[in-house]
Amino acid sequence: MERDESQGYTCDLAFPDHPIFSRVCIHHINPITVADVLHERSLVFDPDNLVSVAFQTHEAVHYGDYNLIMQDYQPRRPNDTCLWR
Repeated sequence: MERDESQGYTCDLAFPDHPIFSRVCIHHINPITVADVLHERSLVFDPDNLVSVAFQTHEAVHYGDYNLIMQDYQPRRPNDTCLWR
């Protein structure tokens, strides 16, 4: 949460102009499984795989109600973190 902070507020999806004034959730950027948790795999605890989000954003990401999410959010797509594709 501290990493995703701007001007004293935790920010939604780490966007500095989207402060969270309600409940904050921590979202795994790359999904994890029950087996990942049970076997304590590093993906579960890796700070680079975590981002602070508003509760509504978290619900929108997981349940597909993009009306709940901030307007400039772009859903994940294949290879979106690969710079050369």
